[in-house]
Amino acid sequence: MLIPRLPLWIGRRRKRSRLSSCAPANVDRQLFCKIEQALARIDYGTYGYREETGDPIGLGRLLARLTATLSLEAQERREQKQRVYGK
Repeated sequence: MLIPRLPLWIGRRRKRSRLSSCAPANVDRQLFCKIEQALARIDYGTYGYREETGDPIGLGRLLARLTATLSLEAQERREQKQRVYGK
């Protein structure tokens, strides 16, 4: 089961009011967007599943990185490709 990647704007208005009041001004914008996307995935019931295949992400991985969209193995493969191909 493939789960489509959610657009950045999904759930943003409602989530922004929830997060922006507690977010310091120097928060990394990329991390803030990942948190918003994770909250949207929770709302849509797709949180905890790999974005590419729809397979579950391990609980240990989610506890280590709450915004994870890939399993540890898939993330390692992605990083290896980035080192090799420079993308």
